[in-house]
Amino acid sequence: MIRQLDGCATTVVHIPERDTRKDIEQYVRSRIVDVAIDEEDEREELARRILAKSGTSFLWVRLVMDELEGLYGYESIMQVLQGIPEGMFSYYGRAVAEIEQNRKERHVAMAILRWIMLAARPLTTSELSQALQLDIKVHLSSAKSAIEGLCGQFVSVDLHTDLVHPIHATAREFLLSEEAGRLRIAKAKGHESIALICLRLLASPAMQPPRHRRLLDQKRVKPPSSVLLDYAITQFSEHIFSASSESDQLLVALDKFLITSVLTWIEHVGLKKETHRLIRTAKNFKAYLDRRAKYHSPLNRHVNNIELWATDLTRIASNFGRALSSNASSIYFLIPPLCPSQSAVYRQFGQSPDGLKLLGYHLSDWDDCISHVQFEEKTAAAVSCGSGVIAIGTESGKVDIYNHRNFQKDTTINHGFPIDLIWFDPLGSFIATCSRKVVALWDLDGNLRWKMRIKSRCILLTSSTTSLIGVTQQGRSFQWEIDTGQLLEEQSYTFQLPDMESAYQGSTAKAPSSAALSPEMDLLALVYRNNPVCIFEFGSGSMIGWAVDDNSRAAEQVIFNPNPEVNLLLVAYNESHLALYDPWSGALVDSLEADKSAIVTSITCSPDGRTFAAMDILGHLRIWDFESLTLLYHVLTPNHSFSLLSFTSDGLGLVSVFEHEMRVWAPSALVRKTIEEEASTSDQATVLPVTEGQFERFHTSKLRTLVAHAHLPAYFTSNHSGEIVVYRSQDNYQPSVLYSHDGVLVKCVAISSANLIASADVHAKIQVWRLSSNSLQVEQLIFQAQFAAPIFQLLFDTSGQHLLVSTTEQDHVYNVETGALTGTLRFGLEKRSAWKWFVASKSGYSKSFLLVTDCTLASYSVEDFPARAQIAPMPLEYPAHDASIITEIDSISFSVETSTIAIEVRQQQENARISQANSKAEPKSVN
Repeated sequence: MIRQLDGCATTVVHIPERDTRKDIEQYVRSRIVDVAIDEEDEREELARRILAKSGTSFLWVRLVMDELEGLYGYESIMQVLQGIPEGMFSYYGRAVAEIEQNRKERHVAMAILRWIMLAARPLTTSELSQALQLDIKVHLSSAKSAIEGLCGQFVSVDLHTDLVHPIHATAREFLLSEEAGRLRIAKAKGHESIALICLRLLASPAMQPPRHRRLLDQKRVKPPSSVLLDYAITQFSEHIFSASSESDQLLVALDKFLITSVLTWIEHVGLKKETHRLIRTAKNFKAYLDRRAKYHSPLNRHVNNIELWATDLTRIASNFGRALSSNASSIYFLIPPLCPSQSAVYRQFGQSPDGLKLLGYHLSDWDDCISHVQFEEKTAAAVSCGSGVIAIGTESGKVDIYNHRNFQKDTTINHGFPIDLIWFDPLGSFIATCSRKVVALWDLDGNLRWKMRIKSRCILLTSSTTSLIGVTQQGRSFQWEIDTGQLLEEQSYTFQLPDMESAYQGSTAKAPSSAALSPEMDLLALVYRNNPVCIFEFGSGSMIGWAVDDNSRAAEQVIFNPNPEVNLLLVAYNESHLALYDPWSGALVDSLEADKSAIVTSITCSPDGRTFAAMDILGHLRIWDFESLTLLYHVLTPNHSFSLLSFTSDGLGLVSVFEHEMRVWAPSALVRKTIEEEASTSDQATVLPVTEGQFERFHTSKLRTLVAHAHLPAYFTSNHSGEIVVYRSQDNYQPSVLYSHDGVLVKCVAISSANLIASADVHAKIQVWRLSSNSLQVEQLIFQAQFAAPIFQLLFDTSGQHLLVSTTEQDHVYNVETGALTGTLRFGLEKRSAWKWFVASKSGYSKSFLLVTDCTLASYSVEDFPARAQIAPMPLEYPAHDASIITEIDSISFSVETSTIAIEVRQQQENARISQANSKAEPKSVN
């Protein structure tokens, strides 16, 4: 019949995919009634799963439905969906036999199948054609015809997108199995082959970086690039992760790429604004090296270089991600010189003759603590991380929300009472705050949706898809409807002792001190002082069991693993003892004794459940693998009696909060693949040594303020240890400590043209020193003073003989030489919402202190302060957003040549709930 039709005209009709899916849905629903399932919702769920796994393959659906009609057990039905139907084996077997008969082009078909089945994303026909040319040196005259003609039983080409897909997920599963015979794809070797081709493209002439900075300003003419290059740029590390870790060929090729063209690759990533790929690639490098450590010694120059780059890529993303997104070419000559001297990026690219040169103190290694934020007079009480943000609750009743990329304050929510707990909706639709008396729910713009009073303090705040959940110190749980705040359910949980004689004693009327809710919202664990942890059924209040410690230690913290598949409860005891329990049976799964007993002050788990972190009262910050209790990272920080921990939403950062400061940590130990990803490889990583972090170097070197000398090449700063430091050109800008505030954080520094320096700390104490004119070392303490109110600003007049000290209640002017008070200007905060003092050297203003406050410029006499100078106040107009007020003036610059000032301000919405703290108005010049 077919031969008789060979000469006839034919018409090809393409059936749209959506039509095929509709036909499959109708077919499934017509046959699902014959499956042995009585419950309608179970039958609907089965139909949904079949449609989701169908992949538009009618054959697979028919074979699955045939098998399901003869089954009765739920487990057997699920096995059919997870495996390959019996009829598919014979179909795929015939396809394999047909391909094997084509001896001339069997190798082409095998290469096509290898690329399509192992590709990290679907390839276009042109990409696949280029891949084959690089892989087996075969050129396809008609790629689509060749793909369908050679492998049509396993792959298909989408008519609209030109993408090549497996015809069904079972096609990939079959070709990776022994059933495929000679066509079986060796997964690890196949990924290695693809990775090598990707690395060859990444090291091609089209990816060579510019050799000179001046070439960046010219239009660079590059050799034509391969159509497969974009795939190589975005996906090469996925193949490295899945490749065999035994071979040296891939290791050498990867090292060559990192030595030659890695900066061009980073530029491409920056141009796409996909800096998250740097972190993903670092994870893949690290996982590949961890597995390779099973077979080879890590003492290898290639391995060392790749390890360094795995760390560098994460730090470049976190420290310079915004710079790369706005100016991707900065990776060539601006970013490398700013990296630590022992990093791979600095050693290879940071010392270009025409690049940026960093003078003075240069860090040798990356700091694990990537950000340090001081809250000044505010006292932190709670912390929580949402998608891309960090929220800090304070005792003043406000919640400051920071961007977790640049750690700048974005917004402020005013709860009104001291904050106890903060909770971000995992779906990103709201933020909840809780104090001793009030629970409130806000949208992400800071608008209040509802507020409810509570009778007892909450020890847990979380949410389900429909309700906000709170557990109080009275041992009661409350569920409020997210949309309205209506109380949906209230349940009490009564403490009980275990049904056996134990050393635990005391009344059954107990108040829980800590709580944790399981990820599936079915179990609630409550911690009671000097008693075992009680586990209840959430919602009903029924007792399920106890997590009992054989040594009768007191539990301090408790946490469920957030991954529902990891059914474990972690308990931290008062002697730093850690224990894992099965929450349903209460059976001890694993435990770990501490080397040194210290009370754990805070504990938190990463969003994926792979790691958890703990801080103890001695300042030991440790990161552990959750399931094995293997220590991954340790760093000693200054000890605090109060601390809070929270992982960032991506799990790559750890926020530690103390009374007046926040630190954000990003150790390489957090750069890990998921459990599912690691399980997908053929070999697993060995146990690696614990990473010891460093903190003191970072703590003492980070700068708080920076002022420049008016006439000399020198800069003056203060650091987190309360030291005043000078950087001089004659010392190659190496730091030299001038004096100290005895460990108290310095808030502001001022330098005069007469070589006088003044500094004020957060305890409102000022010091004024005279500097030598030659060496800029301190010669004499002129005077010091203690103030009752916090100091806002220090400012010398143009002569350097008078010092203005502006506090939050009064402004004072002192004669520096004598220390005598010239005068005081008293005001109330209700009279000033935002202000800033400055001086101008222009004639007529040189003997004045100039004040910008509430859209007015006023002038005060230096010698007769607080008398007004003979200059009339001048009204100013600030550019402001609608319904906003000025809350703070960040800086003022005065131009002598043009007699203009530029003012940078912060704004706040008038409803006072949201403060656009970092949405700075563009500086505007005014006459």
